[in-house]
Amino acid sequence: MLFAYVKMLAEKQAEGSVRDCVITIPSWFTYDQRLMIKDSAELANLKVLQLVHENTAAATMFAIDQKIEPEQPMNVLFYNMGGMDTEVSIVRFSMFNVTEKKSSPYVEILSEAYDKELGGKDLDIVITNILADKFNAMKEREGKPDVRENVRAIKRLLKDSQKIKEILSANKAASVKVPELQDYVTLQFNLPREDFEAAGASFFERVTKPIDEALEKAGLTLDDIDQVELLGGGIRVPKVAEILEEALKKDLSVHLNGDEAMCFGSAFMASNSSSLFKVKQVFLTQHPAYDVHMKISPINAEDGLTEEEQTAEGIEEADIIKYTQDLKLFNQTDYIGKSKGLSINYDKDMKLELFKADQEGELELLDTFLLDNLKDQLAAEIDSLKREQEREKKKAAKDKADKEKAEKEKKEKKEKADGDSEESEEDTKEEPPKVAEPEEETADEPIARPKIKISVEFSRSGYMQISKAAVGSHTLNVEHVRKDCQLDTDQLRAARSKLKWYENRDQTKIKTDVARNDYESGIYRVREWLREDENFPYVKEEIREAQIERLTEQEDWLYEDGADANHTTYNALAKNLSEEFRTYVSRKEEHELRETVVATAEKGLEAYEGKVEELKTAKPWVTEEERQDVTDKIAEIKAWLQEQIEAQSKLELSEDPVFKSEEAVKKLK
Repeated sequence: MLFAYVKMLAEKQAEGSVRDCVITIPSWFTYDQRLMIKDSAELANLKVLQLVHENTAAATMFAIDQKIEPEQPMNVLFYNMGGMDTEVSIVRFSMFNVTEKKSSPYVEILSEAYDKELGGKDLDIVITNILADKFNAMKEREGKPDVRENVRAIKRLLKDSQKIKEILSANKAASVKVPELQDYVTLQFNLPREDFEAAGASFFERVTKPIDEALEKAGLTLDDIDQVELLGGGIRVPKVAEILEEALKKDLSVHLNGDEAMCFGSAFMASNSSSLFKVKQVFLTQHPAYDVHMKISPINAEDGLTEEEQTAEGIEEADIIKYTQDLKLFNQTDYIGKSKGLSINYDKDMKLELFKADQEGELELLDTFLLDNLKDQLAAEIDSLKREQEREKKKAAKDKADKEKAEKEKKEKKEKADGDSEESEEDTKEEPPKVAEPEEETADEPIARPKIKISVEFSRSGYMQISKAAVGSHTLNVEHVRKDCQLDTDQLRAARSKLKWYENRDQTKIKTDVARNDYESGIYRVREWLREDENFPYVKEEIREAQIERLTEQEDWLYEDGADANHTTYNALAKNLSEEFRTYVSRKEEHELRETVVATAEKGLEAYEGKVEELKTAKPWVTEEERQDVTDKIAEIKAWLQEQIEAQSKLELSEDPVFKSEEAVKKLK
């Protein structure tokens, strides 16, 4: 639902469809969490171009405007304390020579460390506990249960704690007042910043630990760090900044907007992925946080014979297949986004299992892929090779026959050119005919078993992908085995159906809200118009009062019985109201226009009469009959206009007009 809502907002802002996205995630997200984020986005019809760590996105944004000396790489420590966690990244910025004359910023993530439970919300809880303890210690609360047991009261304290934290970030003390927190007892006291910092001592002790971990992973010391950049709202707490400054012994910089840098950085990455945007080129390298191992085995365990069993069956050593293989695929020195290719002998449907290796060497299953049509495609490829071999054989035979034929024709031409040589009869001997010796048929060379080509990618989003799997020209079917953390096929179908239902419901609600607001605005507009003194002459008093009463009833209906009506009902009511209102307004408009239009019409008719008289001398070819016809039409219009004016004068302004101004204008045309 969240991604669907974000997609709707993006499309509304962009005034177009949105199909691709780059999503920022914490660096501590597990492999399973990344898969779940990807699936959630796809349910909202969004293709995930990349899952990028928050600090990585901020570092990319930092590189865009940062001036980097070509020969002086710069190590920057990004300290990001948000509401829920703290992340630290050490990033090296340098210049990469794209061509001899052009260079672009190069960003390399050297290390990342984090504390998943060190954030601004923890400080809110510290203040909440201070407030709760103060409240429990009040004389009025003696013998009564802990205020923490009251859900409503503790929610109020949590909400007030956020405001108090902001006050203490800018002041040395905060005046606390929570009216009638519980049992009509008001909590009121003065909270010094020192008391807050003392209560949060266990929190502040952990502030620098992610820094130490990041430095150790990168193999650097504090002396190797050239700059420190602070991100996130947590760094606004003075004690946090004080601890960091004391520990790092460097100036703390805030060149980036901590609330927007991640968003802008991910937007820059997204635009870099599209050919529609021309943006500054920035190169990024990020290394895996762990080694990746791969285990290859048959899908059906009974299919795979051991090497000893194959030898016992008489299979030659060169043809023996190692059905179960374990290999190290990616090292921590590789980079995310890299692909590695495998070329192996195999003739069974294959299972590929990818494992994460921790520092102790323990393996944790990451993902599983099945190549379940390998046997069929391998057989098809061998058939293709056999057909190709047969074509080559036929081609070779044809080439040989053509060559022999050409040599024979050449020999015959030579003999004919030399002429017949005279031979004596005694020397002439008939040579016995040569008997053609049968050609030895050469046996076809055996078809070598084609190798299976597999390409595994450690995607930039942090999960594994089989980007290619083929045997020769035949593509293999790759099935991703969904994990327990992921929805299965039926669940995905049900989720999509439910999301569609929610989407339709939301669209209906939006239409209903718009229609309801339009109708309500129409009620206010018409009622105010009817109440204005200048409009009284155009609506009879009894009708006006009845209309105002009816509109008030309709307004009450909107908040009572009509509160659950649908947009079709609201639109129909609004249409009827608009038509009625238009009747009253048109009376006023016609009255205000009528005098001007009538005067203009009369003046125009007089002008036409003068032109008819001018025709006698200016255009003598116009006949008397034609001039009389024009004169009759002018007289007819004059009579109609006079008749309408007399009829209109007998009506009140609150009655519909006999004629409209546009009719008079149309007559003149």
